[in-house]
Amino acid sequence: MSDALPFALAQRHVERALALAETDRVRLAVVVVDRGGAVVSAARMDGVAAVNLEMARRKAHAAMLLEAPTGRVATSPGTFFSPSTLADPILRAQFDGMADQLLVVPGGFPVLVGYATVGGFAVAGAHYEGDHEIGARVVAELSASPEAPPHAG
Repeated sequence: MSDALPFALAQRHVERALALAETDRVRLAVVVVDRGGAVVSAARMDGVAAVNLEMARRKAHAAMLLEAPTGRVATSPGTFFSPSTLADPILRAQFDGMADQLLVVPGGFPVLVGYATVGGFAVAGAHYEGDHEIGARVVAELSASPEAPPHAG
């Protein structure tokens, strides 16, 4: 099985998030990244500040690297980062060196094909609780879709 993120899957995430945002009458930015952190698909709704596109990219990148929803990481950091890991100067430097690429705020989710993480998906622009809620709905709906591969959230 390939660990590449299919464009069609990335685009379904973006389209579904935009549709839910319209229904909920919120404006947001949506980004899907591949395993390398490169953007595969993205959109920014009218009236959404450009900074939200970058915030969504960073959330998606974090979710992909940590292989977990950013909301879970934000509320339980000890599950993902042990005190001894963060106390180690070499390991800590690795995390600090990526600080400008990652955003661990609710709204980001890993994208799975089978059991492999192939990318990350995130929304930004609403309050982070709203970002998480819309993202979780996208993940749930795409996971239940018969044409979609298994997905985690």
